[in-house]
Amino acid sequence: MRCCTKYSPKPFPVFRLKDYTLQDATKTCNIEAVIFTTVKDIKICANPGDQWVQKAILHIQNTKKSLSP
Repeated sequence: MRCCTKYSPKPFPVFRLKDYTLQDATKTCNIEAVIFTTVKDIKICANPGDQWVQKAILHIQNTKKSLSP
């Protein structure tokens, strides 16, 4: 299992993000994080408490809703 061990130092453009997963702080993963997947399938670890992260999650959710039939 891959775990985030640190956060990305700066915000990432939301238009380059296509999906996300949440990482809980458990025995195997020591920090809570949002793992974004970019359009190029690169994983980016982000702090779930950061404002840009919350906005990016909403953007992804809204994009998925608009693509649903």
